[in-house]
Amino acid sequence: MEQYEYRNGPPAPRMVAELAMRHDALVKQLADAQATIAALQARVQELEDDRSAWKEIAQDWSAAAKLAEQPEKFYEGYSAAVMNAMQALLTKARAGFTQRTAELEAAKQWKLQLCNLTPGGSEFADDPAYCAEWVRKSRENQHNVILDKYREAKALKAELERVRAELATYKETKHDAI
Repeated sequence: MEQYEYRNGPPAPRMVAELAMRHDALVKQLADAQATIAALQARVQELEDDRSAWKEIAQDWSAAAKLAEQPEKFYEGYSAAVMNAMQALLTKARAGFTQRTAELEAAKQWKLQLCNLTPGGSEFADDPAYCAEWVRKSRENQHNVILDKYREAKALKAELERVRAELATYKETKHDAI
């Protein structure tokens, strides 16, 4: 930090505080001025954009007035404009129709898949609660079947081990007899 040499000694604390307040006020004024400038620049841009839009409208009106002086050209231009507008509406309607058709097909596919997931299909399609109950019972039954098969496999393994042990015993006794 630089050291300043004062002619009449250092400034009084009150003077320093007053200078700091003036400095803060000037900084605030500068910020306000910059904000005002930015707002005015935005407004100027907005007005220029509006002027461009009005200029285009005036040119369109001027062209329409020139066409009105020549009725055949006016009607040709009018017809072309109407045809363009109708074409745009038709394109928009077709896009909407295509989207609705796709949504309908998706809904049909969803219902078909739902029917394919359940036995008999159609009796479940209109009663979600019945369908959910059927699915819950089916899963419960599947779980019971899996447990039964697991127990059966475990019993068969135990029986296999018992038979192997018996076979080993038989082979030992036969060996000992020879």
